[in-house]
Amino acid sequence: MSTTSTLQRGAAVSPSPVARIAVGVERLAAAYKSHRAFHNARAQLMALDDRMLRDIGLDRSEIASALINEKAERRNGFADPLLSRPTF
Repeated sequence: MSTTSTLQRGAAVSPSPVARIAVGVERLAAAYKSHRAFHNARAQLMALDDRMLRDIGLDRSEIASALINEKAERRNGFADPLLSRPTF
């Protein structure tokens, strides 16, 4: 006797509401962790004096930009056109 499944092979199964909530909570936790890391790093850099910031190649006005741009696309207020991300 053979049994047939009501689900088709390769058909996408919708995640349960609990699974969707779990994914949402994980995303929220990751966003919060990233937010706290940004603000902690910003506070540490803002605590440095101007001479120390110059030593690492930053101006005080560029601290947030340097933390946001992971690939160091922005330096001293000018964006390098060869490294800039395309805008759509």
